[in-house]
Amino acid sequence: SLEMLTEKLYSFMQAHNETPIGRVRKLDLVLFEAAVKHVSRILRVLSLPRGNLLMVGVGGSGKQSLTRLATFVAGYDFSMVTISKGFGVNQLFDAIRDQYIQAAMKRPVTFV
Repeated sequence: SLEMLTEKLYSFMQAHNETPIGRVRKLDLVLFEAAVKHVSRILRVLSLPRGNLLMVGVGGSGKQSLTRLATFVAGYDFSMVTISKGFGVNQLFDAIRDQYIQAAMKRPVTFV
């Protein structure tokens, strides 16, 4: 049921906040019905082989936070590219190459 899923997601969120990464970037989300459904959709796509997802929406709607929660539930690593003024195509290829190496040697990676 939706209530049980919400409780499970809150326990995963609490577990995330107790990890070293979670202490730096805490997840303090209010999981209403639509958010729970979005996390389950993200998790379903991430768990597929070669699962890719394009999330479109206005800034501040929680796309990144919900993806971070779904990534933690799936047991994947989360990696994000920060684009700056001097960021070019070569830096993007280097970041993607690093993620391929990390995914091959460790565990799957969610690349944002």
